[in-house]
Parts: sequence; structure tokens; C-alpha cells
Amino acid sequence: MQLGNGGTSGTLAGDVVVDSGATFAFNRSDTYTFNRQITGAGGVAQNGSGTTLLTDVYTYTGPTTVNLGTLAIDGSITSPVTVNALGTLSGSGTVIGNVSNSGTITPGGGSGVLTIDGDYIGNGGVVAVNTVLGDDSSATGHLVITGDTSGTGTIRVTNVGGLGAPTVEGIKLIDVQGLSNGLFTLAGNYTYQGQPAVVAGAYAYRLYQNGVTASNDGGWYLRSSLDAPVTPPVTPPVTPPVTPPVTPPVTPPVTPPVEPPVTPPVTPPVTPPVVPPVTPPSGPLLAPTVALYESYSSVLQRFNELGTLQQRVGNRYWQPDAELQSEAKDGRPAIGRGAWVRAEGSDSQIDPSSSTSSANYDVHLWKFEAGFDAPVYESDAGTLVVGPTLHYGTANSSVTSKYGDGSIDVTGYGFGGAATWYGNDGTYVDGQATVSWYDSDLRSSQLGKKLENGNRGNGVAVGVEVGHRVALNQTWSVTPQAQLSWSQVSFDSFRDDYDAKVSDDNGDSLVSRLGVSLDRETQWTASNGRTSRSHLYGITNLYYDFANGTSANVSDLHVKSEEQALWAGLGVGASLNWDDDRSMLFGELLGRTSLQDFGDSHSVGAKVGVRVMW
Repeated sequence: MQLGNGGTSGTLAGDVVVDSGATFAFNRSDTYTFNRQITGAGGVAQNGSGTTLLTDVYTYTGPTTVNLGTLAIDGSITSPVTVNALGTLSGSGTVIGNVSNSGTITPGGGSGVLTIDGDYIGNGGVVAVNTVLGDDSSATGHLVITGDTSGTGTIRVTNVGGLGAPTVEGIKLIDVQGLSNGLFTLAGNYTYQGQPAVVAGAYAYRLYQNGVTASNDGGWYLRSSLDAPVTPPVTPPVTPPVTPPVTPPVTPPVTPPVEPPVTPPVTPPVTPPVVPPVTPPSGPLLAPTVALYESYSSVLQRFNELGTLQQRVGNRYWQPDAELQSEAKDGRPAIGRGAWVRAEGSDSQIDPSSSTSSANYDVHLWKFEAGFDAPVYESDAGTLVVGPTLHYGTANSSVTSKYGDGSIDVTGYGFGGAATWYGNDGTYVDGQATVSWYDSDLRSSQLGKKLENGNRGNGVAVGVEVGHRVALNQTWSVTPQAQLSWSQVSFDSFRDDYDAKVSDDNGDSLVSRLGVSLDRETQWTASNGRTSRSHLYGITNLYYDFANGTSANVSDLHVKSEEQALWAGLGVGASLNWDDDRSMLFGELLGRTSLQDFGDSHSVGAKVGVRVMW
């Protein structure tokens, strides 16, 4: 007997009696509620592509087979159930009988409780649940099995708005009240330490058999724990040895002795056994995305940092040369209106002193800058030079962490301005400021996808540098110098595909630099009567960051990366002027390392520029 013919028609007004060996089949393509009684020794089949809801108490005892579509048990049936590969067993009712699953079981449609009052046999089938992935109390679909489990299967979890949270016991998905010999595997977003995991917000969850407190309850749990899941070994049955019968010896009768009165012993107090405490989880398992979000502002800071005056425009101040009687003979800098362009590249490897996600990262930076400057004020005391700047560049970062790896690719552009006072006594004061905009892509290696595409950010940087050149003779000089640079970066908040809401928390940096350079200058007159100059220098610097690192908020989890504060650096550079200072080529090679753990964090780079004056 069949209800429907693959479409949306077909009804039955009365109860159904299914004889032994017969089958009552549902074959509709829509959702159909059957609330009449089914009795008899025969069976029931779900053959249609739609959903059939059984809402009553059904007493038929033959087999139930789900071949196609969904059979939802919202009442109860007393029948063994077979779910084939294309079928789905659903509902919030009770199956009184064994269930063999080669298809899909969705308790309560994914969010309720389905009870199997019998055994569960897994034939590679799926248990699919909807879960609000959070702490132990999270709402979830739940499968209760009163009997034993055997075979294998997969648990597929769909997060319905959960933002992730630390767990202790975990979120119980399957309750096994008999022998829990079945093996379930989680269908995960990625694999962590060889185990599938699903991501929700800032956390990742893996599948565990048995509880933490009830360590042998046989249930299956989701936990956001660093502790690796352990599958209990299956203990083979032990066959007891066969003991041969022993014939007791014949004992002659013995006259029992007269027993003296016995004083009853004093029973000592019983000390209750000490129950060992439950070892709490070692910590939460963070999502593979967290290391990227934590490092994001730090990568932007690498692009946003300011260079020195010498790196930006080369050498503008030349010592007087009495023999050449140049325009700088009175100690004034040889400065005219001019334009310059500069390119820089650097590689940095950063091992933070502290990191929520234990993240390290490297940054490969390319940056191009151009500017125009001119003297706007001159006096016997010195010269003031001002000018605007433009910049454009890229920063490509690889982030590594025990939780997951990925990349951050940044394109930045902006403008700025600078003003420099050159005193005729060798003192200079330089101020510069920049404003930048960023466009960034963040990608997770473990998840194999972009987490955010074209995220917008911005940065502001302001710096002041002072120095004083002390002439040792007409060729050599030393220049002690100090610089203080403040930088702030931020990015637009976003929500990723795993319901993690990511926002900027702190992107400030305040770096001081103390340095001293040793300079050597020479100048000569070419055959055409025009002056050329060269300036070679070596410089050593100490850097200290007064800020407390950068941080972000990932679904209410505060994640922070703090670089090592104290760094040292060395650099060598040169400037070459010719054609009476109308043209200049300048550049610098530099390297830096942290001093807290020498060499763990370091950077190397080069800067080169050309200046034309008129």
C-alpha cells in the first residue's frame, strides 16, 4: 500500500493495519503530517522526496525503512528502523527498537531531542545537529540512545549563532546509556593536531568521547579544549581458564573443641576514600583565525612607522670647506627648492614577547615616497625647509601560531608633510606627519579561504627628531640625535564566516630612538668648475617602545600582541651630490634586532632615493 505517487497528492482518512510481510509506503514530495494510527505486524517505508511527520503513538511492529526524503518521528513507533543512504530520520519523538543508520539522523530537525530506545548501529551514517556553539549550557540537537552503540558514523554540527566560548564538560550531543562501542568522527572545518574541529567565533571545538567529571559515561561531547581527544581502547573479552575438578580428601570426624568465650573486636572508624580532583582542561582551543586578527594591527604598524630625516631626504647639511669657498663655507646648508623620490624595502621577523595566540609573523614591505620641499625662511641663525609628501606601498605578512597560520596582505597609500630647521651651528629639528589608508586581505591557511577581503583601515603618524652635528675637522663629524614617533592604526570592524565579530581595540605605538652617527664628507670641483660632494656615514641606534602592544576584540575575547620593547640597530649610508648640488643620490642599509631575546625579532632593509634641486 502506498500513499502518494511522488507528487503532492494522496491522503488517507482512516487508520492503517499492515499485515505481516506487507509495507505501508509514504511517497510524497512535500511535507505531510500523518496523524492516523498504524497497527499490525507489517512495516512502513518512506519513499518520497518530501517529509512525512508521524505525530501519534504507532504500534505496528514490522520494520521501518527510510529510503528517500525525511521521516520525522514526533510521537513514537515500536519498530526497528533502517535509514538508507538517501534517507533522513528526524523528529523529537521516540523509536522503540534498534536503529541502523547509513543515511542521516537529525534529532528534532537538528535542534531537539530524539530518543532511540534500543541499540544504534552505525554504517557510516551521519548524525546532524544544530548547535549554538558556546559554553557547556549551549542549546543543541541531542540524540539519546538507551542501548548500545556499534559501528562508525559522522557527527555534523551546524552553528546557529553561537559566538564560541570556553567549555569544561562540553556540549553533549549524544547520550549513550549502554555500551558505547560505536565510533563517531566530527565533520570539521579544518584539522587541528590530526583531529577535525569546527570553528565558532574565537574558538574551535573538537569531538570527545566521555565527560570530564563522568569520565566513562560513553557520551559524545564538543569541547573547545586544548586537551587532545582520547578514544578509549576496546578491551577484548577475557576467557577464564578451565580449572579441573579436585577430589577433596576424606577427613576423619573430629571432635570439636570447646570454644572459650570471645570478646567482640572493636571496629575502627572507616576513613572514606579520597576522591581525586578532576583535572580541569589545559586551556581553550582558539580558532585558527585568531592569530591573524591579533597580528593585524601590528602589521599595519610596520607600514605606518616613520623613518629618519637622513633616510627621507639624504644629506642637506654640508660642512664648510675653506679651500673650495663653496656656498656652504659660512656653515649654512646648501639647500634649494627640489623634488625627490625614494624607495624602500625591508624584511622583518617578529617574535612578540607576549601573544594571546602564541603568534609570530614576518612582514615584507615595499614602499615608495615622493615629495617637494623648499626653504621658506632664512636668517643668520639657520634655514627652515618645508614640503608635502606622498607615499604608496605594500606589506605582505605570514602569520604562524600553534592554532593556525595565514597571511595578511596590505596595500597602503597616503600623504604627509615635513618641516625641518637647519641651524647654522649644526643643530637641526625635524618634524613630520603622515596620514595613510589601508586595504587589506586576510586569509587562513587551515581553513583555505579568505576571512576578509578589502578591509579598510587608516593610520596617523607624527614624529619629531633633533640632532646636533659636531665637527671633528673639515672631513669628520659626529651627530648625536634623538627621535620620538607616535603612530596609531585602526581598521573597520567586520564579521567573518564563522560568526566572529572582529574589531580594533588598540593600535598605538610610541617609539623613542637615541642614535649617534659618524660622518665623513668630501667635496671637489669638477673640470667644468662645478662642485660635487660625498657623504658617508655609519649610525647606531637604540629604540624603545613605550606602548603596550596592539590588540583586537574577537567576539568579546581580548587578544593582544606585544613586541619586545628594546631594540638596537646599525646602519650605513651615503649621499652623493653633483652639478653644484642640483642632483643627489642617497641611500641607507640598516638592520635591527630586539635585545630581550637577541635575534629572535629582527629586521633588515634598504632605502634609496634621488633628489633634484633648482
